[in-house]
Amino acid sequence: MTDIELTIKAMNEGILPAFNSSEVAQLLETCDPKDARKMKRKFRKLWRKEKKQSMKTASSVEELKVIDAMFSIPVQRRNLVRKRLLG
Repeated sequence: MTDIELTIKAMNEGILPAFNSSEVAQLLETCDPKDARKMKRKFRKLWRKEKKQSMKTASSVEELKVIDAMFSIPVQRRNLVRKRLLG
């Protein structure tokens, strides 16, 4: 999948088409504060969905702890949402 397709999917989901912190911060500064808030909320909704799905497939308590730790890191959250959009 190309970057253009990923960008289109991100825009269709209502989130920013950026997946690193500097790009996200730059794009949020250019947005209207109300729109930026909506985009942030939609992004959080996507990663919460991904976290719930990952937790359902976990087979042990240790695996649940690893998943929880993985979702506590912002870079990992962005990468997981990106992966969800790609797949």
